[in-house]
Amino acid sequence: RRDPSGANMSPATDEELQNFVEPEPRAPAGAHGGAWRRMAALCACATAAGIAFAGHGASEPAPAAPLDAIGLATRYHSSEHCAEMFDSFMAAKIPVTMKQINMLTFATSDLAFKNGTEAASLLKEPTTNMIEYGDCKNASAKRLLWVYPDASGDRGEAFLVADGECQRMEALFEEVDCVHFFRLTQASFVTKLLQPMPQASIVHAVLGGHGWDSSVNQGFLVMSETETGRGVQAVGAADTTAMLNVLRTKLAPKATVFLDSCFGGINGMAQAMSEKLPTRWIFGGTVSLTSEIHTLPTRFDGSSAGPVRVVSEAVGTTDIVMNPETKKKAEGVELKGDEVTEIDEFTGERLIAWYGGKNQGSVNQWRFLSKNKMVIRKGQEVEVAKKIHAARAIYSGDMSVFNVGVPAGYRGTVERVHGDNVPTKGDAVIIFRLPEKWDNYQTGGGGGTTGPLLVDVKEFAKLVVKDSATE
Repeated sequence: RRDPSGANMSPATDEELQNFVEPEPRAPAGAHGGAWRRMAALCACATAAGIAFAGHGASEPAPAAPLDAIGLATRYHSSEHCAEMFDSFMAAKIPVTMKQINMLTFATSDLAFKNGTEAASLLKEPTTNMIEYGDCKNASAKRLLWVYPDASGDRGEAFLVADGECQRMEALFEEVDCVHFFRLTQASFVTKLLQPMPQASIVHAVLGGHGWDSSVNQGFLVMSETETGRGVQAVGAADTTAMLNVLRTKLAPKATVFLDSCFGGINGMAQAMSEKLPTRWIFGGTVSLTSEIHTLPTRFDGSSAGPVRVVSEAVGTTDIVMNPETKKKAEGVELKGDEVTEIDEFTGERLIAWYGGKNQGSVNQWRFLSKNKMVIRKGQEVEVAKKIHAARAIYSGDMSVFNVGVPAGYRGTVERVHGDNVPTKGDAVIIFRLPEKWDNYQTGGGGGTTGPLLVDVKEFAKLVVKDSATE
């Protein structure tokens, strides 16, 4: 299907990189848009959009992550859903184009396919590095831009595209008219790709590369590797800054940015992007990420109050609590009724959000709202609208956990919402006051309040926020 030697490829200029995004005069109404929308309905797509910068993390500054950290699509992951997606395109006459570009010679060749299965196979190949589908020639088209690393920067093949990635693309079909997928070797090529795109046209994009496990601002994404060095996006690098400056002009007003890199939320990359794109919401991971990633709509308007969508990875994965003394994962117990189970892992939300150059905390806060549709924040006064279940934990050498039910009508103050730079459930610590109707404020010997209670995020919908937070 392709000739790696380049013998059957025609020479190309730098403009070849831009062939997929050069806008042409808008086609007559319904020429492509109707088919695209019909295909979106066929795929039962969700309403969601954002911009994504993708990468996969490593605990060493190397272009490939350790095998136990790689969680994106591999050769072994199914492409059946991708095949169904492309079959839907072909049935609806949605334009689909695939090319290979030799990143050394810039020669290009068309890649032919007869059906969805062959198209999905080409999509999965790391040497297929130029793909588009949808109404991409229209200047007013809303776009999904997805850039993964060149094959040389992903020798462990952690960035293959299979069903998980196709489902993430599908989640945007109600919001975009066109999907651009590229594998590029350096940030300057991303800039060239962005330059001809219409202003404010991108509502979602993915830029990929292996990341760096660091809690300080030393982050980077590896896009390629040769004998002479690596092509990277890096904090403070001139070509990365230039790329972000161009990207800022191409983002739709409510576009969000997903830095789909392991550790990207904490290693400086998300912060650097947020500082350059201060009015866009940036999402990044606190640990290694996998294909269990979802883009979900919210009720917010994209302002500082909250993003119009969040990117979440809170199911299908396991996380650890690090023991600082041993630098290994801590051991714990799980309580379910009368059952006590020893554990060393849990399932939490891995992604955090940045806005205006500042870390805004776990994305869970925009997923799990109060009964009156407000974010639960520290300092708020809340009232229980329907009985909630909570727990009080007391540690004094040994851990004691007490299950507590809080009836409707109780009021309390949110002391803390768990959302630090770690995977988290996002639960809240709330102290409820005893109501007057409880024996004229007599405590029953338990103290003047309920004490600090852990309230699960799924109970937030039973709380009514009575005033604004102090923070």
